[in-house]
Amino acid sequence: MKYTDFEKDIADFDNGRYEARLHRDAEKEKHHQVDVYDKKKKRTIASIAGDDTNILQQDLGMPTKLGEMITDYAYTPLDERMADEIPADDIHNNTER
Repeated sequence: MKYTDFEKDIADFDNGRYEARLHRDAEKEKHHQVDVYDKKKKRTIASIAGDDTNILQQDLGMPTKLGEMITDYAYTPLDERMADEIPADDIHNNTER
């Protein structure tokens, strides 16, 4: 699953309550890490590693369908995520750390 598709699916879930955020880190520590942000609770509810196929943290209180979407993206091979194709100056998709 491409990052752009994942971002759209997360935004469409539960009337736009959630948002996917792609990180670009100059030191590569969190480069391409994706956080899922809950706008209602105003906090990150899940983090997906950018350099590996695993979930760094996930809130246990999230809806099952949302958890499945996050797991599907986390286990997508890194080259298929295509996060490198998003321009570094794309403010909508990038969060500098």
